[in-house]
Amino acid sequence: MDFYKESIFAGLPYEHFFSAFIIFGGAGSTISLIIAILITSKDRHATLIAKSSIPFAIFNINEPIIYGLPIALNKNYILPFLLVPIINFALSYALLTFGVFSFHNVDIPWTTPALLSGYLLTDSLMGSAWQALLIILGVFIYLPFAKKQLTAHASREEFYDKLSLVEKLSSNSGSYNSFLQYQNISIEAEIINAALKDINEGNLILFYQPQIELKSGKIYGFEALLRLIKDGKIYAPTFLSTIEKAGLEEIIDMWVVRQVKKDILNWKKITKEIPRISINLYPKTLVNSKNIYNIIQELSNYNVSIEIVEKALSHNFEKINTNLAKLKQAGIYSAIDDFGSDQANLSLLGVINTESIKLDKSLLDHYHTKKGSILYQSSCKTLKNMNFHIIAEGVENAEQLNFMKKCKVDVIQGWYYSRALPLNKAIEYRVSS
Repeated sequence: MDFYKESIFAGLPYEHFFSAFIIFGGAGSTISLIIAILITSKDRHATLIAKSSIPFAIFNINEPIIYGLPIALNKNYILPFLLVPIINFALSYALLTFGVFSFHNVDIPWTTPALLSGYLLTDSLMGSAWQALLIILGVFIYLPFAKKQLTAHASREEFYDKLSLVEKLSSNSGSYNSFLQYQNISIEAEIINAALKDINEGNLILFYQPQIELKSGKIYGFEALLRLIKDGKIYAPTFLSTIEKAGLEEIIDMWVVRQVKKDILNWKKITKEIPRISINLYPKTLVNSKNIYNIIQELSNYNVSIEIVEKALSHNFEKINTNLAKLKQAGIYSAIDDFGSDQANLSLLGVINTESIKLDKSLLDHYHTKKGSILYQSSCKTLKNMNFHIIAEGVENAEQLNFMKKCKVDVIQGWYYSRALPLNKAIEYRVSS
């Protein structure tokens, strides 16, 4: 501290030299870093930390930005954090050696804001101008590293940012870390990282499979189905089971919600009449009240239906049922998907807040047998008596279609009419039908 009080130039102790010409905003000249982040970053977390740090950085306090990002253990930020003050020191020392400024032993606190401290020490606006020039230079030094940091986090941070789901980072990171701890990290984590990379690169898209009203033969709606397109080939998203294990299924669901809205808006540019679009959501998504609020905000003005798998009825039923009622009030109806493919508590059908039942293809696979035919027909009759709207999936040929007419189902979905189609083909199918 004795050294710190000694003069580096006449009338200017080391203490004031460091605080006024080297560490703007605190160690590392973090005012320059804050500006660089605000210019480049699309990461909401980093932007929020940068904005929150401004009031402190003005008075050369940098703990919020240091520990909020963080910086000290960050391979992208640590180099410019050290480099900027070194450059500030070298340039300022060289400039002051030529006697550009004179100092008058003015004692100013280290918390004096930049520009003001330069003016007070030199009794000249030139001192403030030199500080401003160094801050700008620091911004340019930090910029490429801030961009590199953004790129480094593309697999996950950009993924969340694109989904506008940064608010779920804390809850999902816990599930993700638990998953990595207890599962086969080398294989399953690689699957997740590849999946996030595909999403960031736009390889994950939605296809739409037509649903046809049995009586009229007209289009009732389309089911949105996830597909991966790589090297011009179409693949089923086999990574979904791993995503679910990792506790990230809500992220996929909310991406689907927002993508469906985008597709509907594109659809409306071509034809005014938009058929009902049904989307599949995981039970975990429907348990979370915040997700329900976001779904209502995104889709309440559109003709959208939510499909939830049958097995979800056995877990968190009361919460899910309450949230389905909220969706219904907002004009978003729902259906039980894959009915008959899993064990379900049939008594819950009497109280669940859903309008439609979607019969699983596995039930139809045995329609040609006596027992299979009786089971399918009796299921349809029972569901009809309960005033459920019945959708039959997996219809692939004319014989199955005739059986559907005998069962008096309401809507048919299957390859007999069409496979799942990309958006532009689905629109063409709708227009030509």
